[in-house]
Amino acid sequence: MRKSKLYFVALAATLIQPCCAALGESVASVETDRVRMNASIRHTAAARYTVHHLESPPALTVREYVSPGGIVFAVGWNGMVKPDLRQLLGSHFEAFVAETARGPHAGRAVVYVTRPEVVIESTGHMRSFVGRAFVPAEVPDGVSPADIH
Repeated sequence: MRKSKLYFVALAATLIQPCCAALGESVASVETDRVRMNASIRHTAAARYTVHHLESPPALTVREYVSPGGIVFAVGWNGMVKPDLRQLLGSHFEAFVAETARGPHAGRAVVYVTRPEVVIESTGHMRSFVGRAFVPAEVPDGVSPADIH
């Protein structure tokens, strides 16, 4: 009886893993983000990447930057509400949480995470949030971090 309970818990845990277009993951999951956010979507092509603009009520815009290889190398957001950063940052969310919990300024409104594997900038206050994150190793040649907003 005990083994069957453990099996069920393990199976349930694998089935409820969120699927989203997270930083560093495939473009194929952008549609999942659109559905989860109840957002409209439009695409803008640049020379070395494509931007998927997701606009969701109430006044939230998320931009997902996709390389020619189909990888989400950056995300940006602005709006009256903060997006689900766990969804957008994916495996990099823990770096964000660790930074917001550190030091005498824990819980501050401005967060900068600069690590070799990820750069995250988030700031804002009620009704005005803005931020961006990118994976330096995935940014296409010729694309500057200044292009990500």
